[in-house]
Amino acid sequence: MKPKYIPCDGYTVVLTPHFRQQVVMRARLLEGASPFGRGHFDAIFIIAKEDDVVGYKHGSGYVYARKKYNIKRFRWELEYISLTPGDFFKTKTNQTAKLIAPSF
Repeated sequence: MKPKYIPCDGYTVVLTPHFRQQVVMRARLLEGASPFGRGHFDAIFIIAKEDDVVGYKHGSGYVYARKKYNIKRFRWELEYISLTPGDFFKTKTNQTAKLIAPSF
């Protein structure tokens, strides 16, 4: 599976292969509510600080994203990296994730 790129105003959303696999495998966690709306992207991009991993509750799971500047492509990116069940927040690879509460 390849990454998916979604151009937005002033930045690009990157849905990583791992994230896309997690969405397929754990679709029940989203409870029919897609985290891929333009309002979702803008709210997360505004709240997140550069190079921070942030996570937010969506459905019965947590969605993790990272805001970064891609120096090779000369653009800001909001990289969606993982989706986990809602019974825990921090994961082995996301120990420094910051919980945020965006309003969509």
